[in-house]
Amino acid sequence: MYKIIVVEDDRIIRRGICQAIPWEENGIMVVGEASDGEMALALIEEHQPHVIISDINMPFLNGLEMARKLKDTSPHTKFIFLTGYEDFSYAQQAIQLKAFDYLLKPVDSTLLLEKVKEALVEWSKTFSKEQLLSESRTMLHQNFFKKLMASGEVGIDVEKVLADLDVHLDGLFYSSIIVHDGRQVKAEQ
Repeated sequence: MYKIIVVEDDRIIRRGICQAIPWEENGIMVVGEASDGEMALALIEEHQPHVIISDINMPFLNGLEMARKLKDTSPHTKFIFLTGYEDFSYAQQAIQLKAFDYLLKPVDSTLLLEKVKEALVEWSKTFSKEQLLSESRTMLHQNFFKKLMASGEVGIDVEKVLADLDVHLDGLFYSSIIVHDGRQVKAEQ
């Protein structure tokens, strides 16, 4: 089930978003709600939501500042900003933060649900690509070490091979230890 967090300083709007939209029927769970960005940071760290629906203009830490703080720690999280102001600078900042969408209040619940679904599709595509890359890189690493152990050759340009695998060493000297448990290792061709 996908996870969302709602961050809105107006309690009535926040409760409406959390309770009036059939989230669970759509495979989505509201895992937290907060009245300002500062309170939301702890919730976001704890639950790692896929989507954050946030008001822009809130006390203490507004939605844009919260998104800036989360840019490095939660890069895959999608933001949908809500605002009651048609202020172009807000929209501009939201675009710079790569927000998924920017909606004016009052927002239609059907539209908000559709936007969240679209954000989740985008999140799934991004996550799937990165996971595939990570898994294939791991397999390349394993194959390299199998070949190294099977060949026993000292003349392999290890730095070049590691650079091809996106492994970068930052020292003047390196040493490696290969522990062999006595089983025969075959290199994959």
